[in-house]
Parts: sequence; structure tokens; C-alpha cells
Amino acid sequence: HGPRTLSFQMLSATVAGFARATCRVGGFFGFPAVQAGAPAWTSVRTATKKAAGSTSNGRKSPGKRLGIKKHEGTMIKAGNIIVRQRGTNVHPGLNVGMGKDHTLFALTAGRVKFTRQQVSYDGRVRKYVHVREAL
Repeated sequence: HGPRTLSFQMLSATVAGFARATCRVGGFFGFPAVQAGAPAWTSVRTATKKAAGSTSNGRKSPGKRLGIKKHEGTMIKAGNIIVRQRGTNVHPGLNVGMGKDHTLFALTAGRVKFTRQQVSYDGRVRKYVHVREAL
């Protein structure tokens, strides 16, 4: 038997495309030799990362830090935020202003006072916050 030739394709990292090479051996890593010009094998790319599945989580937004910021009896300055809220859970009383997002803030310096008053026209009890001026 004379020497047999093996033709295979080799991916080149530096040259675009494929480079042809021949090997003068009877076989290559135990594979039988093939005719010149025919591809010895074809490579199949396999996944190196697992396919990601969908999830029903991941839509939670951060907290908005709502609530009472200055409690009853606290001395505050004009402009201090007393309550951050959505809607009017607490209503503004004396010396208290309300922002467009229903934030209650002090109009003057003084001491915080919370009260509950019954509303005459519907019988519900409303919460109010007042700022009593410091003497």
C-alpha cells in the first residue's frame, strides 16, 4: 500500500474562511483516511450557554418612602415636610400647606399637632395636622 492522503478543513483564527491542508497518514486519530478533496468531517456548533427561560417576576418598583415624617410634638421649621402621602389621608390644618402630590409641609416654625374631627356633612372622621407656632 502506498501513502494515502487525508483532506480536512481547518478554521483559521487569523485568516477569513477555511484553509485546505493535507495529511500523509493512513488515518487521523483513528478515523479512516478519505479521498483528496472530500471533507473529512463537518463541525456542528453546540450551545455554550443554556437558553434562558421567561420569568413572571422582575417588575417590582422601589418603595416611595411615604408616611409621617415629623411626629406629634416635634419642633419643625417652616418648609419641613410633615407627611408624604398619596391622596388626602391626612388633611392640612393651621399653618400647614399641601403640595400638588398631597405632601403636607409646614408654613411656619412650631410644634406638630395631629387631630381628628368629624365632618358634619357625611359623618366621617378626618385626620388633620396643624403647626402651633412657637412662642
